[in-house]
Amino acid sequence: MPPTSRCGLALPLPANFDTAAHMLRPADIPAPPDMDLQDINAENVRREKANKASLSFTRAYAAAAASPAGITVEDVGAALEPFFEYSDGDKALLVGSKEAVDATGPLPVYMTLFVAGARIKSAESDAADKAKREQDRAARDAEKNKAAGPIFGTLLMQNPRLISSAVTATIQIPDLWHVSLLHKIYFPIHWWSDKILRQATDFPHSFPSATISGVQTSAFVTPPTVNVLNVARALKELGEEDWRNMTPGLWRQSSINQLESFKRLCPAIVPGDPSSPTHTFASEYAQHVTFFASVDCFEDLEMFPVWYPAELKLRYAIFHEGIFDRALYESRYDIAISTYENSRAGGSSSGHKRAAGDNGNTSSAKQPRGARAHDARDRRSAPPGAREGSAPSDRPPACLICAGPHNALAHPAAKIAFDDGGPHFSALEGRDLRTARPFRGKQCKSLCIVYNIGRTCVSEHADDRIHVCSLCGGDHAALSRNSACKRVRAGALVP
Repeated sequence: MPPTSRCGLALPLPANFDTAAHMLRPADIPAPPDMDLQDINAENVRREKANKASLSFTRAYAAAAASPAGITVEDVGAALEPFFEYSDGDKALLVGSKEAVDATGPLPVYMTLFVAGARIKSAESDAADKAKREQDRAARDAEKNKAAGPIFGTLLMQNPRLISSAVTATIQIPDLWHVSLLHKIYFPIHWWSDKILRQATDFPHSFPSATISGVQTSAFVTPPTVNVLNVARALKELGEEDWRNMTPGLWRQSSINQLESFKRLCPAIVPGDPSSPTHTFASEYAQHVTFFASVDCFEDLEMFPVWYPAELKLRYAIFHEGIFDRALYESRYDIAISTYENSRAGGSSSGHKRAAGDNGNTSSAKQPRGARAHDARDRRSAPPGAREGSAPSDRPPACLICAGPHNALAHPAAKIAFDDGGPHFSALEGRDLRTARPFRGKQCKSLCIVYNIGRTCVSEHADDRIHVCSLCGGDHAALSRNSACKRVRAGALVP
């Protein structure tokens, strides 16, 4: 009977015997339930010694097989035995307790190395945590010492720049505005103006905030609390949503800033990507702003309160997840303009039906929007608002220069005095309303048109665009028909 190898094969071993595979340690196996940690350690120590002896025989056989002299060692070691595996709890116990190692040991070499490595990592982590705590404590102590120390000579500029650069710098939208918009807290559009955003950035503590629960992203996790703008309190300082608080230019500026916030908050639309949204607040609001900023009478101050109510309703329709519909927008805009034109035309029938000569080809509904707006531009004026001494809604337009029945753009250039011979206080230079002669100094001053037609001006115009009456120079709006105005008699303007 031929002799048998330690690995169980007959000797001599075949020439193609795979010594590398024979030296691979098998995977660990679960320990029997009746073995405790001390038994597992003892058995693994025994198996580790046996495996080392087997590896020694196999390595010698492999070296002899690779030598020119040929096989001088006849046998390999026995098949390697698998170790009994350690549970996560056993490993944690051995790493965390030296006493447990002493009581259940000795450990096999590979487990001793594992425990030593884990303890080194734990010590490094503890040291890093301690250093971080000490660093934080030192920073807090430094802040306390700074607060308790002298204040004179410590105030520094954080980002010095030229004044011209500061004025034209890109407006930064405060996080308070972004977070409020994220939580669908919508406030008056003029609160997004450059002026207010700059104030909120430079003086954040001057704007009231409120704490609410954040957006719910999981049914199992309570969202953190976040700070948002306290709209109820801010209304007292910043004003409510009202066309009197804006101009078309300020509306466009504010809308663009709010759109920028939407763009940062909303995901991008990726064409062809099935996971990408097809509509977002940013995409729909961008079309909304573009539409109204492109209407024919956008630059006309006196037409702003005509289309603004339609814009406000459609804006909040977008905020309530509406989708931009150009046909609907054009219809709402046309209705607003047509209603205003009909109310200006006078007569009992003009307010609710078209003129007798209108037909399907010549009615205002069939004309281009630009044609109707151009016709109205020559005869419209601002609808009277709720202001001191405001006139009834059927009053004719009043020129800001002469109080005549036309708007300032239609004022005859040759007419430079009132009907009673008094000189006009103001005159038109291009589209700029200015004092007719030097006023409060050696130069003529530009007059604020928005103020003079009876609205609250919150625009950031130059300091020389003054707020005085364009008819008499008094401290009141020209069209407010203030009793103190020199061109007002019995509540009516006198040309």
